[in-house]
Amino acid sequence: MIPVAVLSDLGYLPQPGQHRPPALIRAMREHPSAFIRGASVQLTAAQKLDCFAGAEQSECLPADPWPFTWVQVDKHAGTVAPETVTVWGMDPVTGMGNERFHIVYRTQANTGVLHSTPDGSWPIYQRYRVTTMQGAFPVPLPAVALLAISMSNPKPGGAEKVSFWHGAWVRWKPYDDRDIKWVSYFDGGRALHFFPRARYGFPQSAGCVEMPLSAAHMVYCLTRMGTVVTVAAGRAVMSGRPAGLAKVQDGSRA
Repeated sequence: MIPVAVLSDLGYLPQPGQHRPPALIRAMREHPSAFIRGASVQLTAAQKLDCFAGAEQSECLPADPWPFTWVQVDKHAGTVAPETVTVWGMDPVTGMGNERFHIVYRTQANTGVLHSTPDGSWPIYQRYRVTTMQGAFPVPLPAVALLAISMSNPKPGGAEKVSFWHGAWVRWKPYDDRDIKWVSYFDGGRALHFFPRARYGFPQSAGCVEMPLSAAHMVYCLTRMGTVVTVAAGRAVMSGRPAGLAKVQDGSRA
């Protein structure tokens, strides 16, 4: 395993003393293994680009050919603030060793209903320009609907698939969504991706992080395999928000 200090010196992790937003400092302190895994993935990709034929990868430690980026998913369930995805990057004009993080891109987004997008940090491990997503969506059941189902389907394993999940009774509705674009998986079946909605900014998904088409494309282009995605509940983006940043809009650039 490559030492953390080496990954930092090569640019795959922020160097000690570099300016970092408070939210990134917190995420790296709470989930260090996610950032180390992500840095290792990016180093492996860089080795495939830079190592000459016949060289041992263990002998080839190229500097990070891509600028360090970090994705922050800000949940605001139960508040008036919109949920957002923010891509942070390094300011390239201040010189090596003195870079400062800044917001590269921000968009409104949707996380999962019933807290189905958990807090945490994970590196992106799989990406698709377009794919098909299959699964089951948890539809919350009001008491009247639950009573009707229990009376018409009293035996377990009947036609209605109902369970108690994340503090609520839900009916599981299968889905088979095709042509889902700009997909980056980071936590099991959870991914950053485009999904068509009338509005964005509040929980609507089955656990993924949904964005408008143009925004999902931009986030896809700004990230790569190994980029760490941090999901937090309503505290992170605002703590690192630079003064004078315009109001968040769908696909706004900073």
